[in-house]
Amino acid sequence: MSDAIAHKDENYQHVQELRQAFLDGISDLDYYINGSQHKMPHVLNIGFPNQNNGILLTQLDLAGFAVSTGSACTAGTVDPSHVLSSIYGDDSPRLTESIRISFSELNTISEVQQLAQKLIEIVGK
Repeated sequence: MSDAIAHKDENYQHVQELRQAFLDGISDLDYYINGSQHKMPHVLNIGFPNQNNGILLTQLDLAGFAVSTGSACTAGTVDPSHVLSSIYGDDSPRLTESIRISFSELNTISEVQQLAQKLIEIVGK
């Protein structure tokens, strides 16, 4: 724990760089970011118009990437995000188009670039 505290600023900066590298990698895709502009960089809730998040989840899982369609507190369920439902309404397409990606100080730029490339392959079809 003391190691994490000692490196918190460095880790925070690294996670910001990961998030930006991922977004740079998918810049040619049509996407939207859910939530406020003022958020922690560790979690990205992102939607891809007209893309079913269940299919994205499965294809990314098969490629070795762990993403989610709900909030962290509902991990393991297939229910739509109650957070997105509260913000955008129960009928919003965002509920079925969005995935949640978590970044960690243990991730590398190469890993997020690979994730971006896989999303381009899937969504770009």
